[in-house]
Amino acid sequence: MGGNQVALDPKLAAVLARLCEKRGALTKTQASKLPYLVDVVANHVGGKRITNASHENWRFGVVASDVWHFAKPGVVGPFQVVEQSYAEGRVLISLAAGPIGGLSSDEQVVVDFVADEFGDLDYEDLGKLTKAMNLEVTNWGSNGAAKIDEDAYARLVGRWDLVLKKLEQCDTDDPSQWEELTGSTVDDLRKSLGV
Repeated sequence: MGGNQVALDPKLAAVLARLCEKRGALTKTQASKLPYLVDVVANHVGGKRITNASHENWRFGVVASDVWHFAKPGVVGPFQVVEQSYAEGRVLISLAAGPIGGLSSDEQVVVDFVADEFGDLDYEDLGKLTKAMNLEVTNWGSNGAAKIDEDAYARLVGRWDLVLKKLEQCDTDDPSQWEELTGSTVDDLRKSLGV
């Protein structure tokens, strides 16, 4: 490995490789945000994360900073990182060789689920999704640790990013629109929110 290249934790490298196997070339944002989703799902289904990545609250959402700093043209190893002037993050990451292994069959199921369900989201949608999973964060860009708890999982599978997008598009001052947005009556919604 070159003098200033960042090495990836073996499990993180295995997750990234499996994502590339399933999705093909990933943008830098996809490669650095999808492992966060993997760890949130893994924590929910198995009680622990798969990777040791540093998932941080960056300005545009949660990022596995290890991958962001790793993904630079000239990386040596199982990945090919190619600079693309038209691509978000300016690089595309793919496998340079065949599969690298390192994941149990249960871990592969988790990674495959994330790849299938969220792998086609672009940088903007992934940013909104990871922010919606961490609603309590008020200082985006602080690089603080992102949560991988049950709340984050519930917001992920509940696609709170889409709910928030709908909220932006409706007049929330008009209670008649609440049922259309939430699927609940105004009274049911107030009870669930404790108001």
